[in-house]
Amino acid sequence: MNVEEFFELSAGKWFSHRTSHHLAFKQSEDGKSDIVIDILTVDHPEVIKLCEQYSILPDAASCGARVTWKGTMEWDQECDSLWANIGN
Repeated sequence: MNVEEFFELSAGKWFSHRTSHHLAFKQSEDGKSDIVIDILTVDHPEVIKLCEQYSILPDAASCGARVTWKGTMEWDQECDSLWANIGN
């Protein structure tokens, strides 16, 4: 399996629930995340923009993926987006 196949098989909406144990503080913390993986074509404007931003020829990209993560932890809240431009 290559990275392109991995992202294609991972595309969709995912849910993660985890518990972190802080032994030094004798506490635990629950967290939940909603993760969305979208596959983008190489001619998608966001893929082209990302290539240009990092001085990569858009023709060198073989696919693109957008990973959005919205998570909450008991102690704080998080929200991140991760862009992936996958080249040959």
